[in-house]
Amino acid sequence: MRQVFSSPRLENVEAVAELLRAEGIEVRISGDRSYRGKRRSSFSYRERDKSDPQPAVWIVNSEDQPRGRQLLRDAGLIESSRGESSYLPLPVLDGGGARTVEAGKRARMRMRLVLLGLIGIVAVLIAFALPDKPATPPAIAAAPAARPAPVIVPQATDDPQVFRIDVPTALARLLIETELLKHAPAQACIAIDDRDPPADFVSSLRHDARTALFAASACPDGNAYDINVHDYMTDGSGTGSVQLMLDVEDARTVDVERNGTDWRVLRVR
Repeated sequence: MRQVFSSPRLENVEAVAELLRAEGIEVRISGDRSYRGKRRSSFSYRERDKSDPQPAVWIVNSEDQPRGRQLLRDAGLIESSRGESSYLPLPVLDGGGARTVEAGKRARMRMRLVLLGLIGIVAVLIAFALPDKPATPPAIAAAPAARPAPVIVPQATDDPQVFRIDVPTALARLLIETELLKHAPAQACIAIDDRDPPADFVSSLRHDARTALFAASACPDGNAYDINVHDYMTDGSGTGSVQLMLDVEDARTVDVERNGTDWRVLRVR
């Protein structure tokens, strides 16, 4: 179980929990008892007991965590560096997406103007604080003005966590059909995550008409060609790697990328 969102306002936490539940993700809310009497008009950040934990949303199943985090990123609830936000954006709470975007632009512009004003004030104060220098004879050639050192803005770094989830059906179909059409074996035994795939999945695979397909548990003895797609690892960003076992002895790692409902192979190692 992993925490994906927290906020001093219980309404925000409950709204995020409902968003995830609507996508079929099992969640739990912690730290909500001490906040139930402080909704809306009576809520105060100053009056909150700092020893009380903030309400938070937790995803129960680990296989749902990448999808849940991706949903929150798409909704603008967590940053691209996967740091967790403490507040719900207005588009989620009241549907004012356009107003929120414009308000954000105006806020950023005001912040830039304030920073420029502060820089100008500091420059003026420094100029008045410096003592007057005695006049110096004119130089033959004026020295070039020194360039100011570039301002380096520190960037937050947060390595994404990688999770193992079930191999997506569309990805398994792409890899299995590629091998069936490439090798066209007389018999092929199919497995996904070391288990038998559904019967309708096997029957719908594109393959050579001379190839007989079997689930792995029903594989006949002999020279059947084994294909097993398993252990899909991803950080929820739409890219990841999956293991492809071919005929037991040929193991490969395939780097893949998702674009909507379509998949493509980036590299085979």
